[in-house]
Amino acid sequence: MDQFIISIGAKISEYTVGQVLHELGYSCHYKSNVDNLKTQIQLLEGGKDRVEHSVDEATRNGEEIEADVQNWLIKVTNIAKNAEDVFKRVDHANSLCSCKIFQMLVSRHKLSKKAETMAKDADAEIKLALTILSQKISYAGVIEFGHGGYMTFDSRIYTIKNIMDTLRNPNVRMVGIYGMAGIGKTMLAKEVARQAMEEKLFDKVVKVTISQTPDVKNIQREIAEHLGLKLDEESISVRAERLSRRLGQEKKILVVLDDVWKKLELHEVGIAFGNDKNGCKILLTSRFEDVVQSEMGADKIFLLGVLYDNEAKDLFGKIVGDSMMNNPEFQPLASDIIKECEGLPIAIETVANALKNRKSPLWENALQELRRSVPTNIKGMHEKVYSSIKLSYNYLESDEAKLMLLFIGLYPEDYYIAFITFFICGIGLELFQGIKGLEEADNKVVTLVESLKTCCFLSDGPLPRTVTMHDVIQDVVISIGSQEKQMFCFRNYDPEVEDSKKLKDATAISLLYSTDDSRLPERLKCPQLKFLLVLCYDLSLWSDRYSQMSNHFFEEIRILEF
Repeated sequence: MDQFIISIGAKISEYTVGQVLHELGYSCHYKSNVDNLKTQIQLLEGGKDRVEHSVDEATRNGEEIEADVQNWLIKVTNIAKNAEDVFKRVDHANSLCSCKIFQMLVSRHKLSKKAETMAKDADAEIKLALTILSQKISYAGVIEFGHGGYMTFDSRIYTIKNIMDTLRNPNVRMVGIYGMAGIGKTMLAKEVARQAMEEKLFDKVVKVTISQTPDVKNIQREIAEHLGLKLDEESISVRAERLSRRLGQEKKILVVLDDVWKKLELHEVGIAFGNDKNGCKILLTSRFEDVVQSEMGADKIFLLGVLYDNEAKDLFGKIVGDSMMNNPEFQPLASDIIKECEGLPIAIETVANALKNRKSPLWENALQELRRSVPTNIKGMHEKVYSSIKLSYNYLESDEAKLMLLFIGLYPEDYYIAFITFFICGIGLELFQGIKGLEEADNKVVTLVESLKTCCFLSDGPLPRTVTMHDVIQDVVISIGSQEKQMFCFRNYDPEVEDSKKLKDATAISLLYSTDDSRLPERLKCPQLKFLLVLCYDLSLWSDRYSQMSNHFFEEIRILEF
């Protein structure tokens, strides 16, 4: 019995002595524990700064930040805050006088213990910071809507319902939406995507604009960015293979291919969903029925028609306001103008924005101009769309705004146009009259951009101080520029670019290249040319284009200013 008691006593003594020595260690290592905590917090804050820089960059690019990254930032902020409190208490403990020696020792013991624990926590978060920085911290945000969201109409609700039902069908791979230019296909596709995400039909939606001159590398890059994939390879086939593998990892994804003009070889891009990918689908939009049905082979297609009469009136009234719609002076004019727009959303919007807060004589003139509209040679465009956009252009209040719009129209489709572009054009071409300094010029640019946005010619781009132009509006702007100002836009090689008769009075030309087989003209016979833009969608083609430039290219350009 005595041995048993002695054994227990020895064991108790062992644990007690060990614990006591461990606790005494906190007092002995007080300074080193506090110093170590300071070091760890400095390292942690450095890692936090680097992560925040990456977060800021991703946010500026319109991307969403992963939840675990946001939670990490909150956690390390709290750790740093708690450490700061410890350091204040350390300063207080160090300031205690010798008469309070017992209080000082107790305080130091507690602080040393706290510092050791917090240093370990900080070290763990530092290691996690390195992991975060080695991975992508963001993803492309859910599709956003311009102009305040989607205005629902009965004529659209039925179409959206049918498209949603089709997307739920596991046997359907590809759905097509077609209709004339300016009918609202892009906005409808965005609304379908929004509802599909809300209903959790898909885990992810990827949207990319194809346009008249599709650039496969750019399409691949845009899709890859949505998926957090970086494509550094130059070979289109290698990029396609990597993109296809990445898409294959998604269980439920909707790829929206907007504004398709001709057959796009999906396998060349890297979009190839096998029969086992029942949750992965493609949504197409195009001006042309044969493109979505025959060339792209959509399983189901939907025609998007014009607005009903009451819908057209509601849309027009929402823009010009109730005060004008209810005014007897404007009511008959409004009815006739709405009728002339023939239910085309973009025609209604552009005309309404042009007439908002204008006097009745301008409304009467607008009605006459719409009635005089003539057929346009722009493929897939209704003459009323053209005349409505032309009317809005005519109603711009300054020649500076008109000229700036025409110059911006020479840039590629769906191009993110930075404010600096307006600035350079305005200064270089002396469009700004009476401007005395750079700050004044910048203010002028902001004012012009806002006026063009108000008239719906431009909308906000994905980055700060950038704007975009709707492809339908750009088609009309290019047409106006060529007819009225001798400003021409050529996509890839066009024999007309060497037509000396057509271009002898040209004041501005853009040469936009996206294919390997396009080439620069031998020479430009444009003695009146003031503005020349040569741009390759694919930067890898630029060196080839530049090396192909003839020694005679500039010989007959005498007054080029920019």
